[in-house]
Amino acid sequence: MGKEIKIYFNKRNGILTKKEQFDNSFYNADLTMRKALVIVPHQDDEINVAGHTILNLLHMGAEIYVVYTTNGDYELDPEVRMKEAQNAFKVLGIPKENMIILGYGDSSFHSSQHLFQAQKDIITSASGHSETYGVGRWKEYCYQKNGKHNPYLLSNYINDLKTVILDIKADFIFCVDKDEHPDHRILAIMFDRAMGEILSLQNNVYRPMVFKKFAYCLAYYAKPDFFSPNIISTQRPAEGMEKYHYDYMDTSFYRWDDRIRFPAAKGGESTTLKENKLGKALLKYISQYGASHADRIINGDDVYWQRRTDSLSYQAAVVVSSGASEYLNDYCLFNTDDIMKQEMVPCNYMWTPDREDRDRKINFIWEKGQEISLIRIYGNINNDSRIEKLKISLNTGFNTEIGPFPKNGQPIDIELNQVEVTSCTIQILSAKGMNYGIAECEFFSKKEQKNGLPCFIKTLIHNDFIYTYWISTKIKELPLSFYKYGTSKKTKSVVVMGYSYIKDQVLYIDKRDNRIKIKTYLENDENVYDQVMIERCHDLQLRSLRVRQKFEVFLVYIYKKRSKLFRLYIYIKSKGLLYVIKKIKSRQSIQ
Repeated sequence: MGKEIKIYFNKRNGILTKKEQFDNSFYNADLTMRKALVIVPHQDDEINVAGHTILNLLHMGAEIYVVYTTNGDYELDPEVRMKEAQNAFKVLGIPKENMIILGYGDSSFHSSQHLFQAQKDIITSASGHSETYGVGRWKEYCYQKNGKHNPYLLSNYINDLKTVILDIKADFIFCVDKDEHPDHRILAIMFDRAMGEILSLQNNVYRPMVFKKFAYCLAYYAKPDFFSPNIISTQRPAEGMEKYHYDYMDTSFYRWDDRIRFPAAKGGESTTLKENKLGKALLKYISQYGASHADRIINGDDVYWQRRTDSLSYQAAVVVSSGASEYLNDYCLFNTDDIMKQEMVPCNYMWTPDREDRDRKINFIWEKGQEISLIRIYGNINNDSRIEKLKISLNTGFNTEIGPFPKNGQPIDIELNQVEVTSCTIQILSAKGMNYGIAECEFFSKKEQKNGLPCFIKTLIHNDFIYTYWISTKIKELPLSFYKYGTSKKTKSVVVMGYSYIKDQVLYIDKRDNRIKIKTYLENDENVYDQVMIERCHDLQLRSLRVRQKFEVFLVYIYKKRSKLFRLYIYIKSKGLLYVIKKIKSRQSIQ
């Protein structure tokens, strides 16, 4: 452990150390017996998807594994990318032996073939491979396990995902979602398929907590807002943003207000790259211009959407009056037949009764009674059709009618007083359009899935998570609000350092205070708390910070130029100069 540095002296409170500036009970949780699995397509995506989360879980004692589905070999030497990942692992603190590669080919929208299309026939990747392969001393997972390489078939890709998930059996899984990149899309969709097959296994008891995140619109191509006096939380994507896709937020089953937010890690909250641990890790990804995207990637929180895995539907027999019943309990909320289109068209993901079907019924049947307190049903994503009224009947005699269904495939919930059920009948009474249907039916015994992550509270100013918060001496009051995860209990806030006070969730600042420490805790449990520091400083000090940040912006510009030269060098080294010229000309002709 490094030596603790004394940095402040206050007449009222005595010595304050850097360690005490901000704290949260979340950081102090003990997860030494827990495992977390981060599944991403490319080397550097682990930071885009779970940078703060990796640091936090490691600090809590959890064991972290990172799975890369591709070798990052579309344009670059895969060994370079693996070495960069290993260097980033050293910064983050992940053991190098916890890096897992599946060995599939990297691709892009320029690829003529993609693994997603390899339903029957083996495809050849852009780098010329038609089966999984290791890179240098890194052997792919299937070869380590079975001593053989897998042909590039979609079925092998899904099976490799299932195998690594079941072998590690992590308590928490963090996976990329359907970004614009085809490698992200195939992973997001096939992970859901693999997870559905795992959950449907007979006598399955493995139900991890699953969190999914967009690595592009919420990280790599998000708003460049890092260089500011205080770290800013992840912002909702807006039209006009680079790589923005309008169908992600609030126009699909993803609602921005339903996101789960985890705090920045200690060492990841600084707004200078020199002091930020994630910034240091991104610097290792020279070939990916890592640091040049740091101002977009690093925020004051990690944002996810949770997919529950504890539905009782996976162990039920499903009988329908017509249509494809397998879609109703396969864990998949989305599918498409072409991931290479900029805007994917959803298809083959929901149960739709035949047009001649007058019953339009679904029956879920369990061999043994199941205690159910929540039913969640997802409808169709497209809005030209919609279920207007649905009837739900339990064998207990309970009946209810619900509708109309929310737009964009968002779910509808039916809460019950916990009852024991052996069968449930769902019937469509009325609908509009021709493309209506049900994507998934879920039955839960508890209102929330509990699996070991600690509940926490976090102090916000203007909806940003705050840690050490810098303000001008001209500011006289600050509005406070609070984010809660895993609890709905009331909170209480007090000033534990300084003469300022809090009233009606507003901090009124006393001019005598240069530093104000605030502690917020649950009224009936002071072990769940958040402690933040408000630092008042003169405009000259804030300008000094701005100058340091502008200097870093200049250094990042130099870094990007260096990265481009480095990328060109390894590209020419691995492909040859004639290949590079041919590739550039072919792209120019496409444009």
